[in-house]
Amino acid sequence: MKIVGVTGGIAVGKSTVAGFLAKWGAAVIDADEIAQQVVLEPEVHHRIVARFGGDILRADGGIDRRKLAKVVFSDPQKLKVLNEIVHPPVIGMVKERVEELKESLCDGVVVLDVPLLVETDLLSLVDLVVVVTVSEEAQLERLKKKSLSMCEAKSRISAQIPQEERLRYADYVIENDGTLEALERKVDGLWKKIVG
Repeated sequence: MKIVGVTGGIAVGKSTVAGFLAKWGAAVIDADEIAQQVVLEPEVHHRIVARFGGDILRADGGIDRRKLAKVVFSDPQKLKVLNEIVHPPVIGMVKERVEELKESLCDGVVVLDVPLLVETDLLSLVDLVVVVTVSEEAQLERLKKKSLSMCEAKSRISAQIPQEERLRYADYVIENDGTLEALERKVDGLWKKIVG
């Protein structure tokens, strides 16, 4: 079994790349999806609310991710605290899923779609690292389409490690400044290299 880590900054198209790899037969483990599940767990939910207050809740008592993001991306210390709460259970679940797939797949390709691959100990799990990149202008434009202000978009980008840092770990780089069709062709080429 080959484990491929797909990573990159916010709004670069990591999940789109992972989705194309899934079309060609890879099993995908999405860390953002797991993080959304983890936040619903009573203990994690309680710790987040205790730390950041009731203002981050929706009317139904669930965490409003947008409100929480506004709080943590305006203060690096608060982002660190949130990561300390959320990352350990997310990393644990990703590792569990990898082990389950090792038993059920035997061979094949598993893709870890993980924004913070380089910053966590998940890096040690992967055989290959794929870094998805875009220009900062494209990143800002995509975040604007997600209804973020320019200030919010810039604070999200600056809260992450620089692209150059991720590139130091890259076995393959996918530049995603073009069309969706161009991206699909690049990922098709990548798939052929992975399955070799």
